[in-house]
Amino acid sequence: MNEQIKESIERLKETIRKIEALDMSYWNVSLGTSHLIAYADQIVNDAKTVSAHIKAFGKK
Repeated sequence: MNEQIKESIERLKETIRKIEALDMSYWNVSLGTSHLIAYADQIVNDAKTVSAHIKAFGKK
Protein backbone atom coordinates (compact mmCIF):
# COMPACT_ATOMS: atom_id res chain seq x y z
CA MET A 1 0.00 0.00 0.00
CA ASN A 2 1.14 3.53 -0.76
CA GLU A 3 2.89 5.24 2.18
CA GLN A 4 0.63 8.32 2.01
CA ILE A 5 -2.44 6.10 2.22
CA LYS A 6 -1.00 4.25 5.23
CA GLU A 7 -0.17 7.49 7.02
CA SER A 8 -3.58 9.05 6.41
CA ILE A 9 -5.35 5.88 7.58
CA GLU A 10 -3.24 5.89 10.74
CA ARG A 11 -4.18 9.51 11.39
CA LEU A 12 -7.87 8.65 10.98
CA LYS A 13 -7.51 5.71 13.37
CA GLU A 14 -5.68 7.92 15.90
CA THR A 15 -8.52 10.45 15.89
CA ILE A 16 -11.02 7.64 16.49
CA ARG A 17 -8.85 6.27 19.33
CA LYS A 18 -8.85 9.72 20.97
CA ILE A 19 -12.66 9.76 20.95
CA GLU A 20 -12.82 6.21 22.27
CA ALA A 21 -10.45 7.14 25.10
CA LEU A 22 -12.76 9.84 26.47
CA ASP A 23 -14.30 8.51 29.65
CA MET A 24 -17.95 8.79 30.58
CA SER A 25 -17.34 11.75 32.89
CA TYR A 26 -16.09 13.73 29.92
CA TRP A 27 -19.29 13.05 28.02
CA ASN A 28 -21.43 14.02 31.01
CA VAL A 29 -19.57 17.10 32.23
CA SER A 30 -17.79 18.32 29.16
CA LEU A 31 -17.43 22.00 28.50
CA GLY A 32 -19.99 21.71 25.74
CA THR A 33 -19.57 19.87 22.50
CA SER A 34 -16.85 22.03 20.96
CA HIS A 35 -14.21 19.32 21.48
CA LEU A 36 -16.48 16.69 20.00
CA ILE A 37 -17.26 18.91 17.04
CA ALA A 38 -13.53 19.41 16.50
CA TYR A 39 -13.01 15.64 16.55
CA ALA A 40 -15.89 15.17 14.11
CA ASP A 41 -14.37 17.74 11.76
CA GLN A 42 -10.99 16.02 12.06
CA ILE A 43 -12.54 12.64 11.17
CA VAL A 44 -14.17 14.16 8.08
CA ASN A 45 -10.87 15.77 7.05
CA ASP A 46 -8.94 12.55 7.67
CA ALA A 47 -11.44 10.54 5.62
CA LYS A 48 -11.24 13.04 2.76
CA THR A 49 -7.45 12.81 2.84
CA VAL A 50 -7.58 9.01 2.70
CA SER A 51 -10.03 9.22 -0.18
CA ALA A 52 -7.86 11.67 -2.11
CA HIS A 53 -4.75 9.51 -1.69
CA ILE A 54 -6.59 6.37 -2.78
CA LYS A 55 -8.03 8.14 -5.85
CA ALA A 56 -4.61 9.52 -6.77
CA PHE A 57 -2.99 6.11 -6.26
CA GLY A 58 -5.63 4.48 -8.49
CA LYS A 59 -4.90 6.88 -11.35
CA LYS A 60 -1.21 5.95 -11.53
